[in-house]
Amino acid sequence: MPSAKFDEVYKKTRDIKSGPSNDDLLNLYAYAKVAQGEDIEKAAKPGMMDFTGKAKRKRWQEVVDAGTSKSDAEKKYIELGEGLISKHS
Repeated sequence: MPSAKFDEVYKKTRDIKSGPSNDDLLNLYAYAKVAQGEDIEKAAKPGMMDFTGKAKRKRWQEVVDAGTSKSDAEKKYIELGEGLISKHS
């Protein structure tokens, strides 16, 4: 179960409308998935023409393959999210 701090930053990052790079957005997505304990093996795979979904899944898989724990993913999400919030809000 993610911390209250994670939940706070998660909600605030949802309000960022423009500015973050695609790379930052992919990292936020992947860290959130791992921090929330979602299992990539049980997640539906994106369709053949879903290029955004494929990029998201690929980054998520990279975070999983790197052995990132739930707590590390949560810390990385909070760090990246707070930086983006202060830069783009």
